[in-house]
Amino acid sequence: MDAMNRSWTDGILIADSGYACSRVMMTPYRVADTQQKINFNRAHSRTRVAVEMAFGRWKRRFGILHGELRLKPAKASKVTVACAVLHNLAIDLKEPDVDDVVPVAPQPGEDYRGQEQGQAIRDHIARAYFN
Repeated sequence: MDAMNRSWTDGILIADSGYACSRVMMTPYRVADTQQKINFNRAHSRTRVAVEMAFGRWKRRFGILHGELRLKPAKASKVTVACAVLHNLAIDLKEPDVDDVVPVAPQPGEDYRGQEQGQAIRDHIARAYFN
């Protein structure tokens, strides 16, 4: 892992099955043949829906995010971070907005000490959190 993302517990990306599962990008199981995998896929789907809803809120609040950002990556990152900060301030100041999303606190789990491959990490997450 790179210095910014030393292990999967530092954060992972949630992607659909069009992407390859990797150590930093979790995809749903194509074949959910155990209850753990079924539960993982359900949680994965719910998480993606919550993220997409949050992006929808941002797009409604900040028009610049509604279309294509025709900016260099460094400037696009700054714009995105600025929108995140302003969005959080608006929430703190109780500015009107649509559909407040309640964040879900992560559940404690066992430490992972296995291979740094996406499928192995995904299997660990399914075993640890979706019994």
